[in-house]
Amino acid sequence: MVSKDSDIVKITEKNISAINGIEKFIYQYHGASDIRHPIVYGNTPTVGIGPLCGGLYGTDWTEWVDEKEYIDGIKMLASIIIDWCIE
Repeated sequence: MVSKDSDIVKITEKNISAINGIEKFIYQYHGASDIRHPIVYGNTPTVGIGPLCGGLYGTDWTEWVDEKEYIDGIKMLASIIIDWCIE
């Protein structure tokens, strides 16, 4: 697991807060997400971000993603990449 004090976590938190106002939300249990693969099998420090969504893990095709959250997610990822590469 990545330390809460690591640079990538600080950069991620800063950009999430700047774009959607959520401060220091950390969800560390990505057991059903593909983000688990580099963590579990590669021992790779990883953070996961994403839009508000629902209907996941079910048997019906009801998954959905909020459009504004999707666009904000793109903005967050771009900002994180820029900040990470500049520092």
